[in-house]
Amino acid sequence: MLGALLLASHLAAHSCLHHGKRTHHAACVKTVAGDPTLVEEKALRRRAARLAYLERRAALLEAFLTRAATEAPAFMDTRVARLAGVDVGPTLVTRDFLGSPVLRVRLRNAGAPASILLTARMRSRNGSLAEASIAVERINTGESRNVELTYPGELAPASVEWGVMRL
Repeated sequence: MLGALLLASHLAAHSCLHHGKRTHHAACVKTVAGDPTLVEEKALRRRAARLAYLERRAALLEAFLTRAATEAPAFMDTRVARLAGVDVGPTLVTRDFLGSPVLRVRLRNAGAPASILLTARMRSRNGSLAEASIAVERINTGESRNVELTYPGELAPASVEWGVMRL
């Protein structure tokens, strides 16, 4: 009788430690629910782990697409235009395996250091228009930078016109 009483008290004291699966027992939930900071911390850890997982998956997908050479060249525009003190060009336009255009352009800042909003206006052979924009963080005077822009829809651009806005 004394042995059964000791065993019962031991199991009650360590109710969270005896189970191997992650099930929610009343004793376990009671200790976490008593402290709201623990609940917030667990939720934050779950979100951080999920975000890290998604970032790893995105990096793996990008690495795969790069290795698989899934882009087909569309055209090369060798023109260089000076817009708002920024030289834009030359431009290389390719299409990925989904038919979405990928634009690669070289920027050179001839004006004062600034962050800029770069906008590409694409026109296809059938006359349809599409725009894609990207913010380029602080580009110093005389600095050159290669920028890659993607448009999420299917489009076969025949020409690209650029727009620059200093932020």
